[in-house]
Amino acid sequence: MSTRFLLAKFVPDLRRMEPRNIGVVVWSEEAVVCRFAGESEDGVRPPANLHVSPNAYRQWVDYWRLWIMRDKIKGDDGVEVKRSEARFLDVLKQKSREQFMLIDGGLLMKNVGSNDLPELLNELFEELVGTGKPPTKLDAHAESAQRLHNAAKKAMKEAALDRRPDFHSSFDWFCPVGKTKTKQHFHFDWALHGRRPKMLMSRLLLWNQSDVESLAFKFEKMRDAYDLPKEQCTAMVYATGDVLKEKDVKAAKKMMEEIGTVVNLADGERAADSLRSLAPSLRNTSTALLRHRGARPSSFLRRMSSDDIRAS
Repeated sequence: MSTRFLLAKFVPDLRRMEPRNIGVVVWSEEAVVCRFAGESEDGVRPPANLHVSPNAYRQWVDYWRLWIMRDKIKGDDGVEVKRSEARFLDVLKQKSREQFMLIDGGLLMKNVGSNDLPELLNELFEELVGTGKPPTKLDAHAESAQRLHNAAKKAMKEAALDRRPDFHSSFDWFCPVGKTKTKQHFHFDWALHGRRPKMLMSRLLLWNQSDVESLAFKFEKMRDAYDLPKEQCTAMVYATGDVLKEKDVKAAKKMMEEIGTVVNLADGERAADSLRSLAPSLRNTSTALLRHRGARPSSFLRRMSSDDIRAS
């Protein structure tokens, strides 16, 4: 299977139609990675020469990242496509507007493994977007995001939670919030759900403050609405010793542990054991659900020759 990539573009003036490259999304059958201009440890700020609203730019980067992180997304035709499917990027391109768009960038005829994707991503980014600055901690964060995705899939399989009749992938729920009980849409990567949510699970990048605050808010409101214990609100992270020493990461981990449970997937087999032990018993699952699961909620340019690369 070949490796494809998209270019993210911003059009400052629709009358002139002179788009600027602002990011790269790389897809392979094993994983999807991305990088956008202006991302740093402090958040997302558009390059000064783009002349764009900081809020609008940040919202578009967050919006694209949200779709890229999902295990499957729905196209304009209503059909869901998995991340591992070749059509994933075609559906992702539909998440565009006139000023912020995703277009085909190119195709590498050889498949690139998930471990090498971050290096490919950074080389494409420097060549096609360019920052003039060597990548630093941001690259480590990109690699951390990929490791988190791979480790989460492995842990879920080893814990065998995906074999339960009450298991749901890409779980969407409308939760009553506040005194007025206004329904608010929440998305979680996985859930155990019968007549009501029983366990919520999502991947979390501890160095991304906005993601930490968002997941903490969702866990808090779901716990309030459905009397969920903190053990059933699980944030899956991937953090090694050096990362855990970072001040912001330590603070984020502490925040999540106050409202939910943090499972560090870097612990390997122990992570799967933790997930298995945190999952509630199936005793209260209805007989009908046990018989039928039913429909789930919507759930480096490596040293290659020029013959290996074909422009779109």
